Amino acid sequence: MDIEFHHHWTLLTAARAGFKPDEARTIAYASQYTDSNTKLHTIDEGKPSQYSNYISQTIDITHPKKELYRIYLLFHFMPGNPLAESARRKDGSLNWLNTTPDSENARWAMTRALELGDLFRIGIAAHVYADSWAHQNFTGYYSSFNAMKGTLAVINPFHIGHAEAGKHPDLMTLRWTDERLARANEQVDNTQRFLEAARCLFSLFARHRNPSMSQSVLEEEAAGLVKDLSECIAGTDTSDDGKKKRLLRYLALAGTPAYGGQPFPLFHEDEWFRKAITDHDRWRDPNAYQQTEWYRFQEAVKGHQKEVGEYLLKKLSEQGIELPGF
Repeated sequence: MDIEFHHHWTLLTAARAGFKPDEARTIAYASQYTDSNTKLHTIDEGKPSQYSNYISQTIDITHPKKELYRIYLLFHFMPGNPLAESARRKDGSLNWLNTTPDSENARWAMTRALELGDLFRIGIAAHVYADSWAHQNFTGYYSSFNAMKGTLAVINPFHIGHAEAGKHPDLMTLRWTDERLARANEQVDNTQRFLEAARCLFSLFARHRNPSMSQSVLEEEAAGLVKDLSECIAGTDTSDDGKKKRLLRYLALAGTPAYGGQPFPLFHEDEWFRKAITDHDRWRDPNAYQQTEWYRFQEAVKGHQKEVGEYLLKKLSEQGIELPGF
């Protein structure tokens, strides 16, 4: 998925689920920043205030790096259920690292973040959870299981993620063919995948915000969200012009009472970092820099990587799977 889901739809989904406008903004920014957090920084190197971050994505997602596969597994290609109906392939092959929608592992990461109540962790987990729809039937590990037909299969021998499918899995309104899948599944409609991801994400958000909400009300609200998002899409235009028109409709939707009635903030990938380092002296004062969004996001990245990594390693070990270097 790209910014259209990870930021725009996540913000609208969180707001409709009951998060306050500023909370929804933080969740949505953290969700999208998971893709934009590609640069390593060391601030105040050699000083007591030295701080270094972790990255949560590589610079070019269509050219993944073999040595960074841990990032892909934990932040973008959460292993799911290889026996899922949606994972059936023409060649009958299975892979225990295969990403599948709404998997137990992706749901655990999302539920754990909600339990912690950390908006930054929630945004990161929302990214992983949503990607379980967009990145289904690919793994974040180097494997021929990811191989597609065409020239990219030749120039990318490691077959990590959906590099060989290009950006097809991430584009909001695209309809494409995944010829690896059983005939019942090979025609892919990203819109339907993404709408289902929004519905499931909303349900988790809403249950967290209002545990006493009845199932009927929850389903009614989720249906309302899906209807509104469907109307915003209004077609299958994948051009930049189509994206701009949809953005205007998202802006209008955000201003309605059901979505918090607040202006829709645009995403600027360096915003949190610039705010954090504008006054460089703040890094001498832990009480100051530890309150910045950039620092809190980076700590959430580290927390997610440690906790979800330990959980996933245990789950894979139970299945007899070993990943050298993980």
